Amino acid sequence: MKRLFTCICFFVITEISIAQISIQTGFSAGFNVHSFTVNDEQSFLRDGNGLEATLGVPVEISYKKWSLQTGFYSNHLTLSYYFRTENRQYGFENSSINGINTFKIPFLFSREFRRSNSRFGFSPHAGISWLTNRSKGQAGTGTASLGELTYTFTNSIVSKNKFLSELGIDFNYRVFRNLTFYGGVTWSFGLQVIEELEFNYSILNRGDYTGTLKSRGSGQHLHIGFKLPVYR
Repeated sequence: MKRLFTCICFFVITEISIAQISIQTGFSAGFNVHSFTVNDEQSFLRDGNGLEATLGVPVEISYKKWSLQTGFYSNHLTLSYYFRTENRQYGFENSSINGINTFKIPFLFSREFRRSNSRFGFSPHAGISWLTNRSKGQAGTGTASLGELTYTFTNSIVSKNKFLSELGIDFNYRVFRNLTFYGGVTWSFGLQVIEELEFNYSILNRGDYTGTLKSRGSGQHLHIGFKLPVYR
C-alpha cells in the first residue's frame, strides 16, 4: 500500500511539473564580433575584430520563470588583422576565407523578470556553448603583396574541443500572448585557444619579421529575434 501511495504521489508530482513546462522556438539574426591577441615584437602586425553575420533557431525550455536556452546558431570565426607603421596602415583583412566555419549550440540558464500584466521584461542568462567544428590542424594559408608590404600566413586550429563560457541579457516584448520579440547581447569568453595564425612578413624593406595572432573565440554577439510556443 505504501509503494502504491508513493507511486501515485510521484506520478502526480511529475504530471504537475510537466504541465508547468513550456517550450518556445523561433528565429534569431544578428552579428558576432570576436577578438584576437597579437604577439609581434616589431608591433607592425595588429589584431582586428572579426565581424560575421549570424542566423539561428533558438529553443527555450521554461519552468515558471526559469528557462534553459539552447538552439542551433551559425558562428563562423573570421580572420581580422592589418599592418601599421608610424605613418600608414596596410592590408586590413576581415574574411571568413581560411577561418573556422562552425555552428554553436548553447546551454544557458536564464530567469525572466517581468511585472505582472506588463508586456516588457528582461532575462539575464549565463552558461556554456559548444562549437560543433571538431577539426584540428591546418585550416588554410594565405599570401599577399601590397606595395611595401609582403606577407604569408598559416592558420592552424589548435583545439579539437571548442567551448565558450557566456553571459548576457535579452530584452523581451510580448506582442501577443503567443508571440514575443526580443533583442540582446551575449559576451563570450573562450575557455581555450582555438586558432593560431603565424605570419612571415616584410615591410618598408626593413627586413623579415614574424608575428602571431591567437583567438579563443571571445567576443560579443548582438541579436534580435522572435519566439513562439510549440508546447505549453
